[in-house]
Amino acid sequence: MWQDQLSGKTIRHVLADAAQRWGDREAMVFENGTLTYRQLEQSSAALARAFLALGIRRADIVAIWMAGYAEWPPLYYALARIGAIMVPVNTRFRADELEYVLRKSKARLLIFRDEKPPKKDYRALLYDVCPEIERGLEKHPSSHLPHLAQVVAIADKPPPGCLSFADLQETGARAPNGALADAEALVQPDDVALLQFTSGTTADPKGAMLYQLAMLRGANYCSVPLRLGEHDRYFSPQPFFHAGGSIKVMMAPIITGCTMVVQAYFDPGEALYFMERYQCNVTMGHQPHYIEYLNHPDLAKRRLCLDRGLIFASP
Repeated sequence: MWQDQLSGKTIRHVLADAAQRWGDREAMVFENGTLTYRQLEQSSAALARAFLALGIRRADIVAIWMAGYAEWPPLYYALARIGAIMVPVNTRFRADELEYVLRKSKARLLIFRDEKPPKKDYRALLYDVCPEIERGLEKHPSSHLPHLAQVVAIADKPPPGCLSFADLQETGARAPNGALADAEALVQPDDVALLQFTSGTTADPKGAMLYQLAMLRGANYCSVPLRLGEHDRYFSPQPFFHAGGSIKVMMAPIITGCTMVVQAYFDPGEALYFMERYQCNVTMGHQPHYIEYLNHPDLAKRRLCLDRGLIFASP
């Protein structure tokens, strides 16, 4: 008989359960760092307090424009804990596409990662869209993006007009005692947690409203046929601006106890290396991912231990 073990739960509840069950086990592995379940719970709590100190509340919109790095999960879970709504922005966007999504979503806060060449120049694109940032949005609000009030830059040195990620983390100490618990108590399972923008192949992208319990169920029922468990190491090339990344990749660990290994930008040769290095026995991806693996010259020399996979493809 079908049973739903998630009814009545929010993302915070499942994260707390995972931290209690799996504590110091690795939850997610990134190119720039690893997070245990306990670290994920603690770092997201600190950032949740920081968002509250900035004035972010339940149903406020926060956009995140960043490839798959270790800063993503604490931000993701921090916003979910206080009921704020995330907008994962496509890292392949041009300036006009970025402006469209920020304007359409009415994002109050944008968090982006400042990359160095030859990676994408997010800063240049952002300042092209919203030059007022450089002079400070508080005093010089944007006519194109009237809802955008603040920008946080994950960078060695934050660009002009941006709050640094370190400063964001430190603001959590200014949140009143009990503020996080009060905010968490307001969050409901059917609260919208994510605005997932569609591809827009035939028209402008649409912001699909995804609620907390639906996201948890989506990650859970995609994990069942893979028989995911706490001894699995799961490699994913899925970006977080895609539902495969923002739902499956981000929440499969807290539901199943597996360790998720994430690649920042997809590269087939590097992906094969990661799967070997981290001894991944499960993977996922779209048809082109598998085609590139099977045709890559490094495949023959990699000692892989894959035994399960999920593929999005035609029959």
